[in-house]
Amino acid sequence: MPVWRSACIAIALVAGIVDASAQSTRPPRPRIEIYPGRLYHRECVDGLQVSHKYVGRTVLMPYMRCWWVRG
Repeated sequence: MPVWRSACIAIALVAGIVDASAQSTRPPRPRIEIYPGRLYHRECVDGLQVSHKYVGRTVLMPYMRCWWVRG
């Protein structure tokens, strides 16, 4: 029985190492930078809104809405 247990632990460790190395080899997400110039600035409004993602529960989730304003 102990041999079976140690074999399961070894398999779990190897699977964890393979999974961790697969995650680190993903390319980074592209980053988009926008420089609209001096005539525009960004205005944002934040708050809380009701979310019905979870069955049987009402959850308040934060949100932020932004837009460009000339001025």
